[in-house]
Amino acid sequence: MVDSDSQANEDKPKFSRKSESVFTDAFTINQDEQNRISDEIDRLANSLQSYPQPVQMKMPPVLLALDGVNGLSVKDLPLELDRFTLRKMTGQVDGKRDASHQLTLEQVKQLPNELANPVAVLMSDDGRNLTVITTLQDPSGNPVISAIHLNKQKGKYVINELATTFGRERFNTWISKRYDKFLYINKNKSPANSTLPHFLGQSKTAHVGVADSKASEMNILSPEDIVNKFEPGEKFSRGTGEGLTTTQTRA
Repeated sequence: MVDSDSQANEDKPKFSRKSESVFTDAFTINQDEQNRISDEIDRLANSLQSYPQPVQMKMPPVLLALDGVNGLSVKDLPLELDRFTLRKMTGQVDGKRDASHQLTLEQVKQLPNELANPVAVLMSDDGRNLTVITTLQDPSGNPVISAIHLNKQKGKYVINELATTFGRERFNTWISKRYDKFLYINKNKSPANSTLPHFLGQSKTAHVGVADSKASEMNILSPEDIVNKFEPGEKFSRGTGEGLTTTQTRA
């Protein structure tokens, strides 16, 4: 007879030595990997090749933990940024300045850390991808959000694509129409020059006084949920971020 607790632990995502070399805990990329990604972004930005090799990085645990939530398929595939998208993020597309995409190169280099420890994650409007709210802001003070396209076929390969990142104008109006899309929130963080609705910080609780019936039924994951999903016995320290280094293993 198989012990039920043992079986449950076997079904949990497992630690990976490869991941240990990238993440120091569930929400932090180690310094060597941050430096590598920064150098790769510089390479991509300065390349004279017609089709330079994209920047690849590992999917953060906080995003992998959303696999299976509301039918999402979040696989442990490389997270990829190509040069066209990099140029679009920084407002340089076909030599024209794009008012809605004006990140600096330094902000792009901060993105991996923002994706690893986001303010919040939403299901995209099409129900198949992810939208990540960061603490960054554009030159107009708008909160910066990122779109991640999951399981994208690219030639012979399948990747997760960092599809775009930009300042979200009229952020509060945009959020108010997507209460039912929230998957994860860190209630101790806030988007730039804005706040998320109060009830979104009440993970796994009844949302008293909320008129939207969809919102009242939400089950929003918290940082503690992310840690517990991978390692039930670990404690999550908000001050240091210590506690977890992991990735999902797949057959």
